This record gives sequence, C-alpha cells and structure tokens, in this order.
Amino acid sequence: MRARLFKLICLAAVINILILNPSNAFCQSEVWSMPFTLTDSLTDNHNPRIAFYDEGLYSSGGLVFWERLINDSTTAIWMRNLTYMTPAEEVFYQEGVHFRNPHFFTFFGSPYPPDTLLYVFFESNLNGNYDIFLSKYSEDANFTTPELIFGSDGDEINLDVMGFSNIAWQNAGKIKVSEYLGGSNFAEPLTIDSINCQNPCLGENIIVYEKTINDSSRIYYALRDINYVWGEPDTLYNRGHNTSIGFTGSDNQPFSMNTLVWENFNASEWTIFGTDLYDLVIVDMEISSDEPLYPKALFIDIPILNDGYLSVSHLTYSKSENGAREIFANSDWLAYQNCYNISNSETVDTKPYIDIGGYYFGTYHIYDIWERYINGHWQLMASKLDMQVDIDENNQPDMECDISIYPNPFSEQLNIHLPVSINEDITVNIYNFSGMIIRSFYEDSKLHLNWDRKDQKGHRVPAGLYFIEILSGDQRFFKKALVSN
Repeated sequence: MRARLFKLICLAAVINILILNPSNAFCQSEVWSMPFTLTDSLTDNHNPRIAFYDEGLYSSGGLVFWERLINDSTTAIWMRNLTYMTPAEEVFYQEGVHFRNPHFFTFFGSPYPPDTLLYVFFESNLNGNYDIFLSKYSEDANFTTPELIFGSDGDEINLDVMGFSNIAWQNAGKIKVSEYLGGSNFAEPLTIDSINCQNPCLGENIIVYEKTINDSSRIYYALRDINYVWGEPDTLYNRGHNTSIGFTGSDNQPFSMNTLVWENFNASEWTIFGTDLYDLVIVDMEISSDEPLYPKALFIDIPILNDGYLSVSHLTYSKSENGAREIFANSDWLAYQNCYNISNSETVDTKPYIDIGGYYFGTYHIYDIWERYINGHWQLMASKLDMQVDIDENNQPDMECDISIYPNPFSEQLNIHLPVSINEDITVNIYNFSGMIIRSFYEDSKLHLNWDRKDQKGHRVPAGLYFIEILSGDQRFFKKALVSN
C-alpha cells in the first residue's frame, strides 16, 4: 500500500496536486483497452470533444462530437454516444459551410431546464465570417436550430468555454471573454488583450492565452476577482515558443482544476511543462521530443468524504517509438514517467484528447481519443480506461491532526509543527518533484522538527517543489513545501 501511495505522491508532486485525506479511498484502475475505431477513414476527422451528461444519481453518460471534413468548403459536426456506442450521426451540416470546434455547457438537474442535456457551442461561417453559435440538445435527442451568439465583421475563432461561467474566443488578434447570464444570454464581450493574441483557454476565474512577441509565442494570463472583474494580463512564461496550452481539468463540470499543461519549443526539441495557477510554480515534466507532443492531461476530483477530495491525474501525448508516431498515457496511480504506448500501430497516431466519458456506480470511464492517418485520411481512434473508486467510510481521518510548516516558501530552514496527538516515534521522508526520496530522518516523539534544505549527502537541494511525508505509528501525513532562493 505504501508503494502505491508513493507513486500517487510522485505524480502529485510533478504536476502540483494537493491530495487531501488519501487514506479514505481505494482507487483501482485497469489498463487502457485495445484501440478501437470511432469513425471511418473515408474522409478526415478531427478535434474530438466529449460532453458528459446526467443519467441519474449514480450514472452519467458521454457523447463525443468531432469535425468531419466533407470537402475544402464544407465541414460537418458529427456525434456518437460513447456509453452505448451508437452509430455515428451527422449533427450540423450544410454544403459550402464549415461547422467546427464544438464546446459544451452540461446541465445536471435543477435549476436548469429539465429537458435540456447540453448547450452545444461551435464556430461557423454560416453568415460569411466565422461566428459563434449555440444549439440546445434535449433529452429526446433533438438539437434546436443554431442561434447566433457572437458575431462581428471579423472572424470569431478558437472558442473555449468554462461551464456556466464564461465563454472566450479570438478575434483579429484580440482575446474576448463574455459572462454567461442564463438562458441564451451573455454579457457584452470584454477585451482581455488586444495585440497578437491567440488560443484562449478558460479556467476557474482565470484565462490563459498565447501572445506572439518577437516571433515567439509567450503564455499570458488574467484573473477575475470576487467581484467578477477581470484584471490586467500578466506574463506566465516567456521562454522559447509555447503552444498546446490546456487546463488539466475535464471540459465537463465539476471536474475542472486550475492546473495548466503546455509544450515548449526551445532551439531543437519540444518539452512538456506544467504549473498550478494558484502558486505559479513552473515544472519541467522532462518529457521531450524532436516533434510536437500535443500533451493533454486530466484531473478527476472525486468526492470522498464531506471534508476532502482525492485528485487523480492522467497524462497523454504523442511521441515516436520504433519508427512510428504513437500515443502514450498512464493508466494507474503512476508518475508521468510511467506513460506507455497505448496505440501500438505502424502508422501515424497524433493529437490525443482525454476526458471523462461516463460514470456508473463507482466507476469512471475515461477515454483517450486521437487521430490516426490511414487510407490517406485521418480516422479517430480511442482507448478506454475504467477507473473504479471504492470509498471506505469506516476509515475516517483524524481531522484534529493539523500539521503546520513554515515559512513556506523557505530558503534556509523549514519548521514542522506537529499536533499533540502524535505521541510515537516519527519518520520524515522528503521527496523531490521527480518522486525520489532525497532525505529521511528519524526522531523520538517531538512536536517541533526542522529540515535544513539538505539532502541525505548533506548537499543543499535546488529550488523547487517538494513533498514532506510524516509517518508516526499507523498515521501518515503529507505537506507540500516550496524551496526558493
């Protein structure tokens, strides 16, 4: 059990997850399934997106939408039910018109419309320029006629949605955002940034986007305060060329989290980076390639008890192996170094997308969907991971056990204050962000400990993120510490 929990902590440290009450649940995960086809290969299929819909108290389903290129002037949006694997069906199509980039608001009961499962947003040049449209999907599997939501003399493109909160897009190098007001109503759009911007990405009360400066793409962000007022944009990362930005939360509420993953090109290779936008610690995930990796990641917030949540993370990306472009992902509670080849083909597999596609009585159904080049076209392939979560309600955490560490961040010495309920000998293990134990020490029963920033060999450790594991009898505690210079 300790080895398995160690692996979870490794992953948490890498992408800056805080895990609360880890002893309250057992999460059993199988391996990814053999790849299966979602579409045919008669034409090109791109940009899959999953919508998570409610089927009852203990059950939810998933619909996958994607773009299907009919010809150079026509793109349709198609759909398939992942839960029941129904045949693919055409949703939005008109000859000579492009329908693309679907996103969703998902409804889960009161006070939302009882007969509406989804709001489907998409971009289309139905009126000439690319505008943003909305169609409502009902429980009887019908779509309403698309409504124009945002349009201008320019193109509204690179749409992104944060469920029941905001919608963002790009227009002529500007980043636009609008607040959802209910029904089909949105507030007057605001301009977050107006020069050389693209690819906005929404999180909870935050927007992140790419901004071109001196021919390289920097990452910028802006925050929304408690009064729903957007602040001035600021630089998040300005080294090299950055792209493929995306929050690691599911597109489907309530699974989103403000942790960002992207890839950076610097001189000769692409590398995956991540950061928790609550503390802005940049983590080099040490996954590199001479070709774009197209990383995507997923956090699943699973309510364990009233007082805690368990964060489970999955990472996927595309990388060459044995002369073929393949898809990699991790399946169990493993560090990102344990991602393995889940596509296993001799052709080109690229641009993976990962999200939740259903839930049934304690099991989450996760799908990794990617594009495969076959018969001269791009076909959508998928692999499924069933993650079972069992809750042990009899194993209650001692909520009185409160450990404090200070100062945090620190540069010379970290003080660790333990509660009086710890009255046995203590073992302290310190992990670096790669999941390696860099220092261990043992103490008799004490209420005050300290770490002098040195590893087991007496060398000062570099600045970065570290995890502190404290063991006492059958009790185990974890804290996150940041070493600064």
